[in-house]
Amino acid sequence: TFAVPGDLPTPTGGYAYARRLLREAPGLGVTLDHLELPEGFPTPDAATLGRTEEILTALPHDRPLLIDGLAYGALPVGLIRAIPCAVVVLCHHPLALETGLDPALARHLARAETLALAEAGHVITTSHATAEILRHDFQVPGARITAAPPGTDPAPRATGSDGPGCRILSVGSITPRKGHARLIEALAPLAGLAWT
Repeated sequence: TFAVPGDLPTPTGGYAYARRLLREAPGLGVTLDHLELPEGFPTPDAATLGRTEEILTALPHDRPLLIDGLAYGALPVGLIRAIPCAVVVLCHHPLALETGLDPALARHLARAETLALAEAGHVITTSHATAEILRHDFQVPGARITAAPPGTDPAPRATGSDGPGCRILSVGSITPRKGHARLIEALAPLAGLAWT
């Protein structure tokens, strides 16, 4: 079972990773059924937590649960301990490290996620950098972490354009952590060159 909060078609890298994992699992001989958790994470209200508890505690004990870190990192330890099956967490990015959070919320999320991750049987990260952050800042033993970075589909090598100049494309959600301001700052001195 793969539990993901909110709307699976949401156009973010994390949700794209989840969709691809669900699509590719059968070809690898893995049965992975999507289980939709309520929206509202990573700051769920009492009703969201109550509904999440109903869903997760009803799972069969003999089938492992893969749960997206967007929800898992915000779950109380008591709820996690009530889940009847083995738990593996998919952590894209620690919740507390999202740029622009109120400092009190960031501290709360860091404490909650550290406690939650201590309860997980294993953690899968989508980058080696996130794996290191979890080891150093969230006390997750390295032996309990597997980094599984996303790849790209095979495609012919780009040949470039025939005309003058070039086009630069940056793909990612517009959040401070993605570094678009830094990209614009780096490109500013090149404004006189033929690029868009």
